This record gives sequence, structure tokens and C-alpha cells, in this order.
Amino acid sequence: MQLPNLPRQWSELTVERYIEFKQLDPKQFGSVVDYRIAQLCVLLDTDTVSTDFDNIYDDELENIIDSIAFLKHEPKNSVTHCIDTGLLFKSFGTLTLGELIDLSVLMQDVYGNFTRIMAYIYRDFFVGEFQRKVWQPVTLIAFYEVEPIIAQTSIDKVYPAFRVYLDGIDKLLKDYSGLFDQDPEQVGDEDLKEMDAEERRIAEQENKYQKWAWEKSIFDLCDGDITKMDAVTELNATFVLNMMSMRKDLGIVSGKYHQQS
Repeated sequence: MQLPNLPRQWSELTVERYIEFKQLDPKQFGSVVDYRIAQLCVLLDTDTVSTDFDNIYDDELENIIDSIAFLKHEPKNSVTHCIDTGLLFKSFGTLTLGELIDLSVLMQDVYGNFTRIMAYIYRDFFVGEFQRKVWQPVTLIAFYEVEPIIAQTSIDKVYPAFRVYLDGIDKLLKDYSGLFDQDPEQVGDEDLKEMDAEERRIAEQENKYQKWAWEKSIFDLCDGDITKMDAVTELNATFVLNMMSMRKDLGIVSGKYHQQS
């Protein structure tokens, strides 16, 4: 069975179609055949199940999908530094603490938030004092305009930049994991019900700490002065994490030094 309109490389898939393809969950379909047909419909950019799929066998569908070689690996282009007028790649080294916090939350649902994530990575800038590049603040990004542009961009143009940020944020959070005395997962309601009163009290307190971990850390860096919180989140993320690490090593809490035993 031949389907001549199937894409043969990542450049033929828009971000929108890539997201739709990745969000297909085989558990949501009644059979493997239905799942494979849904994949082909996305790749063919059609919402209608073609009569070409009538009476098709499982192994035929598997062979068709398996023949699309580019699906077996991620897009491997180098980072594209400009994807549209006014949308330039913001290098990972310029990541602020506020952007780190936002992106680490958004990346908990990568495909659901993909265009929003990319709107953080590709944005406008202006030239400031001493010809210094000043990136557009997140609060000024017109997401309703930028995200549709990104959605229609070919995935091979933006995925490498996404990977830079995904890997970079993962490394940052691992390198500085000792700053947060917490587990990555909160204790669920069902598990809480099975605990005795004291265990539940401790678990609920840990859940609260995890929920407010970033805010607490920023609050400590501001020595309790909430008027300084915006200034802290606008600082370079690596610089802030280094300062947090130093404060923890030296036992500095809210501007006071406590000798470590």
C-alpha cells in the first residue's frame, strides 16, 4: 500500500502537527489499527479517515509507520537563531530565575505547553545602553500573536533550541538539587488517607513546602522584603542558584550568619 503524500523529513511537519502527533495516546484508542490510522491522519494533515485504510491489516500499518524513518529520531539541525521577524533565539546563558521557574513548570506538560515554551525561547529584543542586547520581558510577550506563528513553523527549526533549554534546565535543577530538601513528587490524596495522623501531618507539611519552595527561596534571598522579589527573579538564574548555594553552605538565613557546626 502506497501513501505518496506522507512526509519524509521533519521539515515537512509544522510544530502544530508535531504536537498533535506526540499527544496521540494508544490507550485512548480501541485498537492498534485505530491508533496507527490516527497517526497517519496527523502525518497526512487530514481529519478524515481515508477509504484507503479500509480492510487494511495490522502488519501493513506497522510497515507504513516503520517506513517513515525520520520518526525514529529527534530533529537534529543546529539551533535556528531567527524563526520570524522579531523572534530571535534567546541563549540559555541569559536565562533569568523567573524564566527558570516558569519554564520548569511549563515543562511538566511539554507538548501541552510547547508553543508557550518556545515563545519564551524565541522573542524580540532591543538595543540598550552601550549597545547591550536587552530581551523583551516575559510580561510584554504577546503570546496570542507569537504562539500561532510558532505553531506554523516547521518543527526542525525550533526543536534544537527547545532541546537546549530542556537539557539545560534539567542539568541546573540536578546540579542544585541540594538546595531543596524535597522529593520531586508530592504525596497524593490516596496515600495520605492510608497514613496515621502523625505521618499525614508530616506529609502534608512537606507538600506545602514543595508547593511554595521557589517562593520561599526567593523570599529568603530578599531577606523578607517582598518589594525586592521582582528584582531577584530578573537576575541570571545560574548566578542566583550560586548565591543560594553559598548562603546554604555558610548558614546564612535572612541576612544573618549562623555558624555551621
